[in-house]
Amino acid sequence: AGREGMLRECARGMVAGSLTAAQYAQDAQWYSFLSEVAGALRGLVERFGEDAHRALTDALGAVANFTPNDAHQLLWSAGNLPEKEFRELFVRQLQQQLQLQQQQLQQQQQQLNGFGSLPPT
Repeated sequence: AGREGMLRECARGMVAGSLTAAQYAQDAQWYSFLSEVAGALRGLVERFGEDAHRALTDALGAVANFTPNDAHQLLWSAGNLPEKEFRELFVRQLQQQLQLQQQQLQQQQQQLNGFGSLPPT
């Protein structure tokens, strides 16, 4: 599984870096970075087909908490939308995932804080 393992590691690194960059995507430099990563993801899908698709689906789920269906839809777009549209979609999707993760963290924090104030039973 040499090539597949390498693709998986590469995909996880790309997704992790993209998720970090998505926090700053309103800045033109970071947006440009994300756009380039989107182009690279698209290139992986075109070049390595199903192997890349599996690796990227895994990475999007493990690193960015995409559902398998959302990951598949995003990767389908990589091969079927015009490049500019796909790049914009990729940035939007990552920003949405980031917001979702932040909301989940806030909810968990509120729940944890709430436990401390419960009266003893």
